Amino acid sequence: MLASRNGFEIPESGINNALSKLSWKLLKKELDKVAWKKNPRGLLDIIMRADSLINKRTNAEKAKKRQDLIAELTLYISPSIDEELLKLFKHKLGFFEIADTCFSEVLSFEGELDALKDLSPAKRMWSTMTWFVEDQNHLYEKIAEQFTTDKPVLINSLTVTGESGVPVDPSAYHTQQVDALGSAILMEAYRNNWFCPKGNVIIPDRLDITDTEVFKAGSVLYNANIWALVDTVQEQVRYLGRAHTRREPNEFESPPEGFKFGLELGGPTSAQIFDFIASQRNTSRESSNFFSFKKDSKLNKLLDAVSKVSGSTRVKDHYQAASSLSTLLNYEVLEDETLYEGLTIGDWIDGFCVVREYCASLISADSRSKPMVSELLTFTQADIEAHVQSCGLSKEKSSIFINNITFHRKARDLFDAPLIRTSSGFAVISDILRGSVISRAVASNILGRKGEFKPKGDGLEAEVKEIFLSHGIEAATYEKKYPEPEGKYQYDVLVLWEGSLFVLECKNRWLCEGRPVAIYNYLKQCREDLDQVSRLVNGLTLHPEMVREAFGREVSYNEIIPCVVAGLPHAISEQISGVYFTDISVITRFFSDRFFGAEYADRPKEKKHILYDQWETDTPSVSDFIKALRNPRQVAITRATLDSRTVEHSVGRAVYLKSSYLYAKPLDLDDYRTIMQSL
Repeated sequence: MLASRNGFEIPESGINNALSKLSWKLLKKELDKVAWKKNPRGLLDIIMRADSLINKRTNAEKAKKRQDLIAELTLYISPSIDEELLKLFKHKLGFFEIADTCFSEVLSFEGELDALKDLSPAKRMWSTMTWFVEDQNHLYEKIAEQFTTDKPVLINSLTVTGESGVPVDPSAYHTQQVDALGSAILMEAYRNNWFCPKGNVIIPDRLDITDTEVFKAGSVLYNANIWALVDTVQEQVRYLGRAHTRREPNEFESPPEGFKFGLELGGPTSAQIFDFIASQRNTSRESSNFFSFKKDSKLNKLLDAVSKVSGSTRVKDHYQAASSLSTLLNYEVLEDETLYEGLTIGDWIDGFCVVREYCASLISADSRSKPMVSELLTFTQADIEAHVQSCGLSKEKSSIFINNITFHRKARDLFDAPLIRTSSGFAVISDILRGSVISRAVASNILGRKGEFKPKGDGLEAEVKEIFLSHGIEAATYEKKYPEPEGKYQYDVLVLWEGSLFVLECKNRWLCEGRPVAIYNYLKQCREDLDQVSRLVNGLTLHPEMVREAFGREVSYNEIIPCVVAGLPHAISEQISGVYFTDISVITRFFSDRFFGAEYADRPKEKKHILYDQWETDTPSVSDFIKALRNPRQVAITRATLDSRTVEHSVGRAVYLKSSYLYAKPLDLDDYRTIMQSL
């Protein structure tokens, strides 16, 4: 976990600038300026994160410059570090050549595919999207089979059996295939220069295609899956330090002709594990909210009445998206007038809801009775703009919104940007749009464009403070400024409870959802949080009068317990430098419901099975709360459901890749009971 500072901090900007130019002369000049010998591992980490050293497409000139730069760097540092560390430098820096080869092999292999040989670019593109649609409809049929038995279905434990006989998480599979389709579209766009000046992808208009062409296009999506996997893996190695081993041909029995090497990845890092847990918890919370919403007959009747009066079918989608974002961001998002890429959050929600409504109206009558179906839809720009304007957005804002959700070269995925521009209009795959979580799509799109939500953290601080006050526990917000260089101390929430003083620092940040670069940046922010909280704790030691002033009376306490509280469900089941990292849902759940239990999708919440008691007595205590901070039950339960599965892939014809990925094991009630008893 990257959280606490590790030795001397090396300034990065100058080093990054030199690396971007692949110039050893500039890099040496920067290294001569800084005391990098105090933290050579930190220097290695900076170099590994340099995107300019990766070549996703063969570039002999860049590869030669990188090779020369690494050779000069190795020669430069070797007199100043020990043999083991020099060996580590060589091992890690050698990964750039490994990654380049993997990308090159994917592209070389793609050139051998029948789809590229036999199909025109336009035919190949539409055949690939059709293959995706047929694959997803097969998945939905498998899901439907799970609800035809008498056995109740546990929320978030649904799996289907894949062709290999291995249980598959349908949500994870769908996400993986959507990612692969996005990669396939981008690879085709780069190959044929299908980009407009704004960077949006523009594919040819729809063509009639045959079953044979669809069959051939399946190989394109497979190859795109490998490309996406290699891209993710190389970022995990470079940003998160995931271990890797290169296996030479002589280490394999009867390797094929032309075989170059094998690449074996170590297990997921702790940073990946806690990010995966956070994503699982967030999905679980969204599922629970969805089913709670479905079971709230009074609210649904009200929304149905509004839909009938307004003539709009998007009322429920709008309510769920606005409610979810308000909960996640801890303030009323519909009251936020800040413009994010030219639109308020309300505009973003309106736009996604109305586009979803429009596309639902285009689905064939035969498919409307099914809970989920995949269809490839096309429509004109004039029609979609008119429909978006029907929700009240101006012509200018409608145009901005449509452009913002059009797939482009830097789009995170097709969930954020589901519209695919064609020569004369747009295409969309219905289940990608209908199955996306609007609140996530809005936030991810805004954050992907470097936006930042406002007001940041204010609502979270108020909510945390109110939780304690509502349970008769003293809590206060306080700030005081001292002369420089000491400066201002700002305490989000101070809690005085049974002789313990809690210093709670609130942070409203979005989840990383598996993206290695985002995970790295998140943990970098955690490191900054540590520094901030440590300073706040030291301030109370230097100025004990601040506690008296915060609570308006003389107070005494035996210990100070610092804690960072996240707005979204990202908690760590360990202290880092004496600081707890928890989240608002852990705190809320601790006070609101004494018992943990298993809840079914088709039964009332009151019918859940009790599995764990959070409190030692009838009321919560400090010791109970610290136990929840030290080992949050939500994290422990989710972590106990995790497992990893080893997979082997052929990267092109010349590279073997062995890796593993995390997944949540399907559990029944007895499994949950066993997990809870072990905590």
